[in-house]
Amino acid sequence: MQVYGAGTIEGMTKPVRTKPVANKDYAYLLKDLERAEVRNREKLNPDQKLSLCMIVKNEEAYLAGALASAQGNVDEIIIVDTGSTDKTVEIAREFGARVFFRAWDDDFAAARNESLKHATGQWVLIMDADERIPEGVMQNLRALLIPTEQPLSYLTYIKNYMRENDESSILGHYVARLFRKTPETRFFGAIHEQLYPNWGHVTIPEESFHLVHLGYGDLKKKTAKINTRNTPLIRKALEEAKGKNQSLYSFYAYYMGSGMPNGKDVIHWMRESIDTCPDPLNTPHVQVAYLELLKAYYYSRDYAGGIEVAKEGSNQIPALKRYPEFLEHYGVLLTANKQFEEALVQFAEVLSLVQNKSNEDQVFFSMQSSRIGSWGTLFNMMLAANAIHDRERAEEYAKLTLESYPDQDKSPIIDRIDRVLGASSITEVFFDELSEGSISEAYQSKILSNHYLKQEKPFEAIMLQSQLHDPEHVIRNGSLLANQYMDHHRLDLARKTFEGLLSLTENNLNARLGLYYIECQEEEKQPDLQKITAFLEEAQTVEDYVSLGRATLRFGLIDHAQQSFEKLATFESHYYESQLQLALIEQERGAIEAAMLRLRDVLSQHPERVDAYVQLGNILVMHGQFEQSEALFNHAITLEQGNWYYYYGLALSLAGQELFEKSEHALAMSARLSPNQGNIVNLYYLIQDAKQDQQLPSEDAQAPV
Repeated sequence: MQVYGAGTIEGMTKPVRTKPVANKDYAYLLKDLERAEVRNREKLNPDQKLSLCMIVKNEEAYLAGALASAQGNVDEIIIVDTGSTDKTVEIAREFGARVFFRAWDDDFAAARNESLKHATGQWVLIMDADERIPEGVMQNLRALLIPTEQPLSYLTYIKNYMRENDESSILGHYVARLFRKTPETRFFGAIHEQLYPNWGHVTIPEESFHLVHLGYGDLKKKTAKINTRNTPLIRKALEEAKGKNQSLYSFYAYYMGSGMPNGKDVIHWMRESIDTCPDPLNTPHVQVAYLELLKAYYYSRDYAGGIEVAKEGSNQIPALKRYPEFLEHYGVLLTANKQFEEALVQFAEVLSLVQNKSNEDQVFFSMQSSRIGSWGTLFNMMLAANAIHDRERAEEYAKLTLESYPDQDKSPIIDRIDRVLGASSITEVFFDELSEGSISEAYQSKILSNHYLKQEKPFEAIMLQSQLHDPEHVIRNGSLLANQYMDHHRLDLARKTFEGLLSLTENNLNARLGLYYIECQEEEKQPDLQKITAFLEEAQTVEDYVSLGRATLRFGLIDHAQQSFEKLATFESHYYESQLQLALIEQERGAIEAAMLRLRDVLSQHPERVDAYVQLGNILVMHGQFEQSEALFNHAITLEQGNWYYYYGLALSLAGQELFEKSEHALAMSARLSPNQGNIVNLYYLIQDAKQDQQLPSEDAQAPV
């Protein structure tokens, strides 16, 4: 195999290049020399050579961070590239890596083994490009390199951040990443590859050494990509193992189930994994399969069935009684099944296990949430205690939940607690204790502001915010809040909010317009057109024209609203928004073709923005052009997958074409994203009625021949 920039090694006869090497650029060698001092500094256990082995493809966004965190502690870097077309290879060489190329053939183990083939160290560290060695444990890595000829592997904790920099979102798991290389050492399994020999495992405590995984920033896209790539590989591996290696078949059945979106499919494959395993007592993935079964039963709302599985698992595999994640989900099922006292027993055991945890009890490749045995378990205990009307215990668990919540900004968990115990409970009972040095002034302000809003005191919230933020920030947020109150017909709260804004800036046009609208509503009088015209002449800023447009639409003054949004269109930053509003006005006037033409023009200029697709899709649905609306809603979903209305619009478009099965599928996605929408329920029943009508014989069919 040829290694570009690093000599020639025997092996592959026809190397795979990521880029042609016409104009050879050796600038990376200079950058490599700059890092030589870091790489060659004195290391602990210098007689033990450590090779960092990685397989990569198009990782220019992440690779430099991974290599920077490892340099100075590893003795060599081996990179196997499987077909990058970006700057991945250049970045690797800048860090002095020996880069090898291998065509991707749907076999992770083969790629890993290619990297091992070129590693010259007695020890190997495996990392992915989106992983990092934290600075606090970096120096501990080489202390683990014990001189031995035996196959020794360390189970390393991987700390997965499911949301960037959010400690409350961490999921962790153990996997063999640092190991002694022997002539027999290799990986097996085309997907979810495993290390062989697999004996001699030693679990490294998280505080001694761990890796941080950053790659879940966009979880939906990553999950979709992984499932698209991995599912066919797992199916192939299942077929190859079936009837030949039941242990391996059980292993891949578990992974097949873990990638399934449907609860019934998860239950099927996890059951298959458990029932086909020849040695479930000593097979870690079977323990995790039981855990996944509990989750699947919970999300399928079969709480009693999940409880029976929990009892079965506890009897069949005693180790599950020391598995916090399993007991946590057992407790969640008991809570959902209204067995609250039994649930509290399970949650208490979770706390005890985590507080007295032993690394021997870890299930090495199971994801472990940082909330389990901490604030998440305590929150669940609060729910159970509140359900049995034990207010004292519920408040105590709430306090402990807040104390153990890892983020400085505790407002998200306070909101959740308040929804259970009442809007004033936590803020009034515990705020003084929490604020004594444990919460910054800014977060105290946020918590109190939210408290005032829950108590329907927007004026007090605005006054509090004005003490910490600049006036523009407060006015912008206050205006948004006031308009939300107006949209929900809470004129009393809108009045208080507008009055708060006027106390900060007495000439605030939005606040004066809002108060004038409320005055007209309360006195049941028509607006004074001269006064509205004066407001329009006074307007100067973007905010002024936005406020005027909204206010005049509420008054039903279409001509004035059009003038406001036409003025708004002269500001380039708000052109897009103004065109959507003007299209709505054209719809209101019945000028449908003009509205559609305007929206199509906007789409040609801003194809990346979703609102115009949805607005045009709505018009097309209303006018029976269902195939065109289907295409628009499908495109909206590709731009933004998490919005229930886009799936609802798609369901309408499909139902209009009498594609009822597809429509029901889209409607199910919509309900999953927003389960309490009345429109979804109504459409579901309309579809059922239409399906029944389809099945009825026509009058012609009933006529005698």
